[in-house]
Amino acid sequence: MLESYGVITSLTPSCKWTFPQPYEGGVHIIEGQNGKELVGNLLDFRLKARLPIGDPEREVAEYIKRESPNNARFAGTGHRTRAEKKPVSTFTPLIERIRTTMTALIDAKPRFVSEDEADERAKACVGCTHNVAWRVKDCGPCNSHADYLALVLRQRHSYKGDAFLGACRLHDLHLGSGVFLDRDFLPARNEQSPAPCWIGATPKV
Repeated sequence: MLESYGVITSLTPSCKWTFPQPYEGGVHIIEGQNGKELVGNLLDFRLKARLPIGDPEREVAEYIKRESPNNARFAGTGHRTRAEKKPVSTFTPLIERIRTTMTALIDAKPRFVSEDEADERAKACVGCTHNVAWRVKDCGPCNSHADYLALVLRQRHSYKGDAFLGACRLHDLHLGSGVFLDRDFLPARNEQSPAPCWIGATPKV
């Protein structure tokens, strides 16, 4: 969604659809047929090269707007604009709520817990009635963007708990990435949280 960062994707940039990725003391040029493919190729390259994932979408957008001013529609930060979280509305789909939460968390540059601790948290979510599916049937791009945000947030491509973790509808949290968050970056505990819930729980001594 480069358009959200002010990039006019219908116009081929003067620098073409390329991105210079620093690699092994030099620069590796990542290419694509369009903006979406370029972002995907950059992500794949970093995963295969075991480089920090970073935020490929934002980095590509910033590079294109800098190198090809004609592609810059506006100077805003798109999805990275932090806004005060609005009260949860029954008319706001869960997928939109978790996307809003993940965007704010990415901005906050959170710390993470170990995978062992994440595993313990994930176990508490199994069978919880508030651990629900968040994907929507009629919007593939919406699902893909949420997956992308989760990847950027937790800085890992996959997690074994993804098979049984959905989203917490009480805390608007994508659980596959949320279980890795340091407690200082977790939302406030909802008063309806069941006793086993680890969000906002007093840490063990």
